[in-house]
Amino acid sequence: MEMPATPSAAPATWRFAFRTLAVKNFRFFFIGQSLSLLGTWSQAIALSWLIWRLTNSAWWLGFVGFASQIPVLFLGLVGGFIADRYPRLPLLITSQILCMLQAIILSILAYLGVVELWHVIALSLMLGVVYAFEFPLRQAFVMDMVGREHLINAVALNSAMIHSTRIVGPVIAGFIIGLWGEAACFAVNAASFIFLIAALFIIDRRQLIKQEQNGATLREAIGEGLSYMWTRPKMRAALIVVTVISGIGLIYVSLMPLFVGRIYGGTAVQLGWLMGSSGVGALAGALYLARRHGAAGLFQLIIRCSIVFSCCIIVFAWLRSVFLAMLILAVVAFFLTILFSSANTFLQHEVPNQLRGRMMSIFTVTFFGLSPIGSIIGGAVAEAIGAPITVAISGIVCLLISVTLLMRTRNRERIKSPHPPFLKGGSGGI
Repeated sequence: MEMPATPSAAPATWRFAFRTLAVKNFRFFFIGQSLSLLGTWSQAIALSWLIWRLTNSAWWLGFVGFASQIPVLFLGLVGGFIADRYPRLPLLITSQILCMLQAIILSILAYLGVVELWHVIALSLMLGVVYAFEFPLRQAFVMDMVGREHLINAVALNSAMIHSTRIVGPVIAGFIIGLWGEAACFAVNAASFIFLIAALFIIDRRQLIKQEQNGATLREAIGEGLSYMWTRPKMRAALIVVTVISGIGLIYVSLMPLFVGRIYGGTAVQLGWLMGSSGVGALAGALYLARRHGAAGLFQLIIRCSIVFSCCIIVFAWLRSVFLAMLILAVVAFFLTILFSSANTFLQHEVPNQLRGRMMSIFTVTFFGLSPIGSIIGGAVAEAIGAPITVAISGIVCLLISVTLLMRTRNRERIKSPHPPFLKGGSGGI
């Protein structure tokens, strides 16, 4: 496998931040997914606006978010078993083809003007089932391309790519919706999958890390992965943070059309700008992480980011200006990206290679699987007491849990050492 030299004491220059792009397979994957994600973000904005236009209901916004992600909760661990049991690349190609098919169906229905709410729900469920298998596959496949040494940089660059397209995609989507309607965004997404599928086909399989096949049964394999995670306190705590933030803290995302339509008095254009500002902050967070030299200090970084994120969400809940909301959402996305990317890297770095797919499936379930429950509850609560109060409460709950974990971490480190590493400066700080 082609690997760029990475001296342990190399300066954190911008060139160093992009070092993993020297790996040819990862470079193909990076370019293909970048183009594909432009369509994905366009569809996400168009779909949320379509639901809002059809229903004018925060509850239905939450319910469709629920439908698109709840399959991950029930099938995500099975996806991890599949990712460790069978060759990942062919399965990844198949999953992209199925995602493209979903976008094609949605675009045809919207173009013909016959799309109804039940169509959106059914297609969202279909996509959720695909994601339950695709997410663990894709996360584990990154390390197959670059190896453990370059994992943190690859995850950070992957996140940077996701969020840089998040800047452009929603803004473009807002204008496309205004000119040609939601169907055009769905069609753009369908076409964009061609680039990622082509990139996966031209990847050199000889340069991939050899996958260790798992011969255990489904029950044994899932049990082994859960047991490994549960007996390691830091891994368990990191997953608790991911669970709380994704299940409770991200309620504000599904309510964004409501904030724009009811509170800010805006349109799809303003929604696109708000989501685009989040992309700017997320890109900055990903690039910050890409300049790190290694995995040391990631656990502490996860806890710190969760506290700052929670405080920012509480502030966002009471803003009434689109401009101020754009600023705070950029800050929110900065720390949120560092948090999730650090958790992803930390978990993959700590787990043996033969358990990587299953660990990523646990991460997927906590990250994506519990989020739909929060979305549907958040939508219902927002209809009853209002979106600002709902989002503020979610931020307070996240803050209390994050501070509790911080105090427990400090106490544990004090017992181990009179000078806890967590309290020292260094690469783990922000």
